Amino acid sequence: KQSALEIGTGSGIFLKHLLNLGFQRVIGVEPSLAAIKSAPKEIRKLIRHDIFRANDFKKNSFDLICCFMTMEHVNDPLTLAKEAFVLLRPGGLFITVTHDYKSIVNKILGKKSPIIDIEHMQIFSQSSMNYLLKSTNYKDIETKSFFNSYSFYYWIKIFPLPLVIKKPILTILNKLKLSKIKIKMNVGNFISIGQKNAK
Repeated sequence: KQSALEIGTGSGIFLKHLLNLGFQRVIGVEPSLAAIKSAPKEIRKLIRHDIFRANDFKKNSFDLICCFMTMEHVNDPLTLAKEAFVLLRPGGLFITVTHDYKSIVNKILGKKSPIIDIEHMQIFSQSSMNYLLKSTNYKDIETKSFFNSYSFYYWIKIFPLPLVIKKPILTILNKLKLSKIKIKMNVGNFISIGQKNAK
């Protein structure tokens, strides 16, 4: 728990969690100035307004590198994983969270799925991420899906129903004050963890 790097840190919320967990040094990299401006004041100074470049950091200098919902947005995920490996200390972990295009939810939603997005340069499955991490020398690789909580309103809004049906349902939900009720389910995201072998 000496140092951690988050690639695509957004507003730095996870950096705050890492500090609370006892990490001594945390750094976030984020290309969106708007996201950085929305970060808590004490966290803002820990975020670099830039794209991730491995050369900006020392080799073997991080115990943990995180990349949440960002791998889809990078031009070359294989290179990013390799560069993260070089920056990790022996025994360090690289953790990603990505959408799973093979999940049931994404298969049902098809082209209406939020993962079909002009900003997503590629999409992953658990097997493709497992392959990517193996190809870049990570060991003890784990990939598994997890649950997210979203409001009932959100689910109806993205569900592939005709607007004629969807609008009245959303109106009724709002009137009955049910729209903010959160439903916990697997929405087709998964976490992947790879370790750099300790020497």
